[in-house]
Amino acid sequence: MGHLLSQIGVTKQKENQFLQKKIETVEDLLNFFPRKYYDFRVPTKLQDLKEDTYVVVHGRVVDVMTGTPNAVEISDADGYHMKIFFFGQSWLVDSIQMNTSMYFGGKIGISGWGVYSMTNPIYVSKYPGGILPVYSKIQGMSDQYLKGKIKEAISFLRATASFDQKERDARKLGLMEKASAYEQIHQPKDRDSFKKARMRIDFERIYDFYKELHQSVQFSDSIQTVSVKKTDHLESFVKTLPFALTHGQAAAVEMIKQDALAGKRLNAIVSGDVGCGKTLVAIAASVLMWENNLQTVVMAPTLVLAKQHFEEFSNRLSSFGIHVALLTSDQKKKERTEILKKVASGDIEVLIGTHAVLSPELKFRHLGLTVIDEEHKFGVRQKETIMEFDKLGAHHLSMTATPIPRSYAMSVYGNMVKILTIPDKPAGRKETITKHVSCLETALDVIYDEIQKGHQAYLVTPFIEESDNDQFKDIASVATMSIEARKYYSSRTPGVRIACISGDMKQADILEIVDDFAKGKYDLLISTTIVEVGVNIPNATVIAIINADRFGLAALHQLRGRVGRNGEQGICLLVSDMDTPRLDTLCTYSSGFDIAEQDLKLRGPGELTGEKQSGDDSQIVIETILRRPKMASAVRKMIEEEF
Repeated sequence: MGHLLSQIGVTKQKENQFLQKKIETVEDLLNFFPRKYYDFRVPTKLQDLKEDTYVVVHGRVVDVMTGTPNAVEISDADGYHMKIFFFGQSWLVDSIQMNTSMYFGGKIGISGWGVYSMTNPIYVSKYPGGILPVYSKIQGMSDQYLKGKIKEAISFLRATASFDQKERDARKLGLMEKASAYEQIHQPKDRDSFKKARMRIDFERIYDFYKELHQSVQFSDSIQTVSVKKTDHLESFVKTLPFALTHGQAAAVEMIKQDALAGKRLNAIVSGDVGCGKTLVAIAASVLMWENNLQTVVMAPTLVLAKQHFEEFSNRLSSFGIHVALLTSDQKKKERTEILKKVASGDIEVLIGTHAVLSPELKFRHLGLTVIDEEHKFGVRQKETIMEFDKLGAHHLSMTATPIPRSYAMSVYGNMVKILTIPDKPAGRKETITKHVSCLETALDVIYDEIQKGHQAYLVTPFIEESDNDQFKDIASVATMSIEARKYYSSRTPGVRIACISGDMKQADILEIVDDFAKGKYDLLISTTIVEVGVNIPNATVIAIINADRFGLAALHQLRGRVGRNGEQGICLLVSDMDTPRLDTLCTYSSGFDIAEQDLKLRGPGELTGEKQSGDDSQIVIETILRRPKMASAVRKMIEEEF
């Protein structure tokens, strides 16, 4: 558990603002790293500017222009001039005075007049003389307040730090002191100090990961595992399926059965490609629990995914008389109370839900299995609650839609966690055709052709609405794509029925639209990446991903997995006017395991920047271990010897 933000003077109002970025503790704030840095130590001369580079420039303000856009013009000591544009930020221009000496940091572009320019930069009038961190914007919070609280968090860390075993081990490896490392990440003195700080932060992640893993193994060895003696119904379940299990599915189910019968507590990760049938393995495991008078709880990160699991579990288990229930945070009190009562009495054998299943009100009669889908999307506190379930002796199964190559998995986990790999797909499922197209109209034509065949389609964009930031002026949004698609199809007969969903909508509204889409009431669903997992529409055969170069490989592969799920030919269109290694990789490889391997090679050691690097994302930890194998090996050995 971390330290509350109130311990560094954060008010309730500001706590709510921090929650936008999932910052709940002082430790979360320390790990909210800058998304980029500007080096103000040596400004670039205006005569040396190059397009598409991020630089800091210095000059005297010689003109201030208000309008659309607002702009200022600067001139340097050598007589060179440059324009600075501000879109939607007139108040910034009003604060800039003529003949003031100023520093601007941003990306160099070419203005309509053919001269170098900068758009919506950061700026200071007093020379900072160092490297300036730039953070992701937190709505309602000034940059000054954020940086002030980060500084206080570093002071708090320094004041409360103790020379414990972790610190002693860090010193053995010649690493920087922890508080100093965080200070250098948030306010780097120079590149060398920054690199040393990154090493220490990586050590923190690796150390905490292996310590938690080691304690979990010790814990498993020390508790009385729930008793499993019968397997008849499990075998009957597998035999009565309308299809044969794939080799990977069968092997995973067999391993779960054998470990349970041997009295070993199962702690495993089901790793498989999109559409490989991981959920069916969890369903089979729940049958095994049920026939031994044990209950199963399944937790998903979103309501859409939880509802999908509820429907699939219910359909597969109804013939066995297994009672399945869905528990969510937006249920009416009467319905919720009834579910809690039936879970406590054992009348509900399988409970599925979002974080609502972590409620302290929830009491199981005899819990046998915890299943978590996309475990890396849950925070530290939620995982600690899940561990309380495991203390009852329950088995634990984690499912991930991010395939982990076996060689990587073994180098990360060793023998401490079982990896149940499902490398194959169900029979009859075709490989999705993936194409890189530069024109939106091409994608819309393909979508229309598929709709005329009676199929449905997705169109995915990075943003919900247009951004005021000129850096993202050409990035598509749900709002824009809705207008573009409706306009493009307006003259077509028959027309196209279009629906839109985005992450800022209420969960109930999202579910209603997804349900209507599943029922065939809409032909095209325009969305952000919330359809990445948990949306299963068998009739959808084509997905167009707009500004595909803005997505990571894992996200692109997940989105591609939304189509062609019923044996029909799936088509994935990567719409971008850029040709990048990521897009080439997706067009070349179809296996998620191959893509995961290529992804790590493409990203290499990476940069310790950006909000995705914050929090408790186990995928980041795994990548950290893989890029620092020597450190990981040394840390694992230390922990095994010391604990």
